[in-house]
Amino acid sequence: MKRSAKKIEIPKCVTQYKEHCVDEQKQHCETSYKKECTHEQKEECETVYKTTYEKKQECKTVYKTTYEKKQECHTTYTEECKPTYNYEKKCTQIPHESCKYVDVPKQVPDKECHYVDVPKKVPEQKCHYVSIPKCHDVPQQHCSHYTVPKCHKVPEQVCHKEYKKKCHTVDIQVPVKKQVSHCVWPEHRHHHDSHHC
Repeated sequence: MKRSAKKIEIPKCVTQYKEHCVDEQKQHCETSYKKECTHEQKEECETVYKTTYEKKQECKTVYKTTYEKKQECHTTYTEECKPTYNYEKKCTQIPHESCKYVDVPKQVPDKECHYVDVPKKVPEQKCHYVSIPKCHDVPQQHCSHYTVPKCHKVPEQVCHKEYKKKCHTVDIQVPVKKQVSHCVWPEHRHHHDSHHC
């Protein structure tokens, strides 16, 4: 018998994982606030005081000097002497009254009046319109787009050829010397003796 070798093609495969990526669109938004204002007309009033004048009588007491006639009298004396019997002189005082009218000043009360302008504050409502801003925040959304790679592993089978020797037995007739054994048995054998040579 003879052994012979033969090359056999054997495929050998392994599973490999390859990263596969695709671009994915994403959106990012932010909210900002913008102030918007409108104007409203509002009436505002205030009380002002206007000065007016009114006539008012003012009176005061004044004293005026008047003169009135008044009789004034005064007595004067004259001496008269007369002779007496004993040659003495007897004198007497003789009164003489003299009167006259004189002007005597007199204070007489009198009422004196006149009109004056007296200021008077008169309340008056004064109104006007003012513009008042009314503001509020208005939300505004700002969005932007960006690309994000999205990856995942994809299985992939990679194969390559391997060659392997395969041996097999080939029958070849070769003349060989064969040994033949002859057994010689004893004349007397026991039942437990072996039957093999």
